[in-house]
Amino acid sequence: MKLLKEKLNKSVVTLGKFDCLHLGHKKLINIAKEKAMELGVPLVAYTFSNVLKESVFSFEDRLKMFEDMGCDYVYVEEFNQEFRSLSPRDFFEKKLMRTLGAMHIVAGTDWRFGKDRAGDVAALMELCQEYQRGLSVVEKLTLYGEEVSSTLIRKLFEAGDIKKANEYLGRYYYISGKVSQGKKLGRNLGFPTANIILESNLIYPKDGVYATKTFIGDREYLSVTNIGTNPTVNDKIRRAETHIIGFEGDLYDKEIVVHFCDYIRGEEQFESIEQLKSQIDKDASYWKN
Repeated sequence: MKLLKEKLNKSVVTLGKFDCLHLGHKKLINIAKEKAMELGVPLVAYTFSNVLKESVFSFEDRLKMFEDMGCDYVYVEEFNQEFRSLSPRDFFEKKLMRTLGAMHIVAGTDWRFGKDRAGDVAALMELCQEYQRGLSVVEKLTLYGEEVSSTLIRKLFEAGDIKKANEYLGRYYYISGKVSQGKKLGRNLGFPTANIILESNLIYPKDGVYATKTFIGDREYLSVTNIGTNPTVNDKIRRAETHIIGFEGDLYDKEIVVHFCDYIRGEEQFESIEQLKSQIDKDASYWKN
C-alpha cells in the first residue's frame, strides 16, 4: 500500500474522512475491496489531510490500518480553498474521473461533496449514471442499537468508556510513540513508567487510569496507564504514563505500542506519595482478577 501521487487509469474508490477507521469505515472498505477484486483494479481510499483539527489516530497509524484492511493506495486530498471551491461536478470529473480513473465508487449514505457540500449521494448517483460508472451506497452500520460513527466514539472517549469504544472501533484503541524521559518518580516508588507525550492534534480518552497491554517489539506485557498531568506531583505536561508489569529494563527513546482495554478510575490528587504508591499497587491488581 502506498500514498497515491500519480494518476490511475482504473480503480475502485471509497470515499470518507476515515479519521478513526471504525467498523463502519471497515464495512465501506470491505465492499470496495470486493468490487476491486471483481473488476481486477486497485482499491483507493480517498481521504483528507486537514479536514479535522483532532483525530483519534495519527496519520501514520491510519495509513497502516488502510494497508491492513487491503487498500492498494491512499489518496490524500488537501482541504484547501481551491478544493473547497470545486462544484460537485468538478469534483467528480477532476478528482474521481481524471485523477483516479474510478470505475466504481463506494460511499456512505451521508457523503457530501463539492462547494458548500452541495452534492449528496443522489447527485453522485446521477453523475455515475452519466459517466456509466458503478456506485455502491452503503447504509450506516448499527451496533447495540446505535449507529457506529466517529462522533459516538469521541463521546465514549469523553466518558472513559474505552471497552465500548473498542467494540465500535473493531480493535483496541492504542497509542504509540517513543518513550520520553520523565522525572523517574515511578522508578523511585518501585513502579517505573514508560512515558509518552500526548500530541496536541489527537483526541484521547478522558484523563484517568486504564488497564492496558503494552507491546515492546514482538513481546506483550500487561500494564496500567495513566493519562493526565499527575496532579500529585504538580506536573503540567499531559502524557501517558505506563507501568509495565514484570518488565525490567530501560525503554528511553524506544518505540512502544499501548493497547487500552478497560477504564479503572479517574485521575486523582493524593495527599502523599505513599498514598499514590498504594493506589498504583491497587491499579496493577486489575490484572490479577
